[in-house]
Amino acid sequence: MKFYDHHRQDARLVFQQEIRVRPKRLFEHILGIQNGELAYFQIPIDIRDTGQEEKVQALDIGAKKISQSQGYKSSKIIEEIDLHIERLQENYAHLSNAEIVQIQIAACEQAIDQAIRNGQMSLTIIHGVGKGVLKEEIHKLLKSVPEVRYFISDWMPKYGLGATQVFF
Repeated sequence: MKFYDHHRQDARLVFQQEIRVRPKRLFEHILGIQNGELAYFQIPIDIRDTGQEEKVQALDIGAKKISQSQGYKSSKIIEEIDLHIERLQENYAHLSNAEIVQIQIAACEQAIDQAIRNGQMSLTIIHGVGKGVLKEEIHKLLKSVPEVRYFISDWMPKYGLGATQVFF
């Protein structure tokens, strides 16, 4: 990184620093930025070949499977979320209607958060027709999320009137 004193006519070099990029730390930082956990700003960088060659060690890439806990967890793209309680929880017969709606809203919030983290353009939320209680709660939730540009709750060939399409 080079900093110049622009007040001088000869633009003399004031400060110079060499940066070594460590892939693991860079990837962790990028994930933090994408997840909204870290702030960032942009600086123009002058990249030049120093003329020095670095020795690169050959890596033995075998067919070794890395467990999910060792690697980075990638967020799966969710195009649609079905909020019918039988899709979300196996034992739901003992739950009250209020508890069921709470579970459905929590699942909806998670899907919205994941879609936003993934940078998706849209998400389809399947809520069913019913009495409209869940649909109203979802619409209240969507109105409170600043990343939601708009949403459409209209007849769709695949879902009828039982789904809302959200655009980020």
